[in-house]
Amino acid sequence: MRPNPVTCAYIMLGYAKLVDMYSVLKLVRDFKDYGHNPGALGNSFISVLKHLLCEGRSEDAEKIMKEGWPESSDEDRKKKIIEFQVKIHNPSCHVDIMNEGIEESLDSSLSDFEEDEEGCDEHVIPYSSTDTSTLLNVVAFVKCLFPWTNAIVRTLEKSNLRFDCDLVSKILNRLSRSDSGWKFYCWVAKQPGFAHDKYTCHQMMKLFLRDQGFSKAKRLLVEAHKEHLTLPLHTYGSVLKHCGLQKDSEFALQVFELLKESGLSPNESCYKYLIHALFKCNRYWRVATICSEMKKAGFPLDETMYSLLISGFAGAGKISIVRKLLKQMRASNFEPDAYGYKALIRTYDRKAKLDKAKRIYNWMRRDGIKPSPQINKLMVDIITRLGDHKKAHTIKDEMRSVAFVSGIVK
Repeated sequence: MRPNPVTCAYIMLGYAKLVDMYSVLKLVRDFKDYGHNPGALGNSFISVLKHLLCEGRSEDAEKIMKEGWPESSDEDRKKKIIEFQVKIHNPSCHVDIMNEGIEESLDSSLSDFEEDEEGCDEHVIPYSSTDTSTLLNVVAFVKCLFPWTNAIVRTLEKSNLRFDCDLVSKILNRLSRSDSGWKFYCWVAKQPGFAHDKYTCHQMMKLFLRDQGFSKAKRLLVEAHKEHLTLPLHTYGSVLKHCGLQKDSEFALQVFELLKESGLSPNESCYKYLIHALFKCNRYWRVATICSEMKKAGFPLDETMYSLLISGFAGAGKISIVRKLLKQMRASNFEPDAYGYKALIRTYDRKAKLDKAKRIYNWMRRDGIKPSPQINKLMVDIITRLGDHKKAHTIKDEMRSVAFVSGIVK
């Protein structure tokens, strides 16, 4: 049976990934024995060479080419490899650089790691300079940066590896730990001719936020602003979001000002993240101010924003403001959500306006919003105090039914 070229190439690729070059070369020989030229494998064969080049295994790639085209010279094969690199790499993407010395040193220091098959970068183009070689496996390089040691620093300094912002950004994007990332970030900043830009700073900040390093991200943001780095808008948005999670309304307001000082215009997400941060810190008047600013900027308030305002001012006992907000909300074809109703009921209960609390509860049921067990329990108490024992028993029965059904479902 004559071998299928595509099947043969896939099997060859599988052996190449297993670093079984004996089987790869045997397949090439078998394919030739049937009178085929390895070049007839087309793109399937190039994918094998591409994988080897991405793995930094140029010698293995040359072995395959030597077996496939024994009549070719070493110089011809090297030229052919360059041609394959041009074909398989997109010339519009980032540059990856690494010389053999650092690759061998770093790989040997982390011999327990296995290289990720999906780790090779698919977009490699040469730098304008000619004194550097190509970093073909960013993931393998990134693995070697952890743990960060003096040996790693010495190896990097001896490597003559030239970093630019594209490469540093790509490396930071693939790091999983902020401690190693920060040490690399500080080290590369001291290299001759290198200066961080807004994208490398963004990647480092993203690492901090992902690794619960909010305080470090805060310092880096302030430092970037001092260095006049205009960060991407979504960087400010990410920090604002974490300000809400950390209940840090003061820094949220500072971030918002830094954003505007950088010449950027806040988008809807930035406004909403700021409002959430202020709301969580019970700064309801400031929430109202930012909501007004948000509307003037062309972003109408949605149901969630109205509910936050209503919940906030209801919790603060500002019933007159809540009534105005309810009118505005309904004029915009929105209805309060469960949180808004809950805040209103509790406010009227605290102010001993039980009839109004009951009315809000009835509106809630009318709008198809299911009261929480806590609200139902509060309403049983309110309605009992109003003397409507029949209604109170009805709510109790409903609560028992829900609890019974929930127990069956569980």
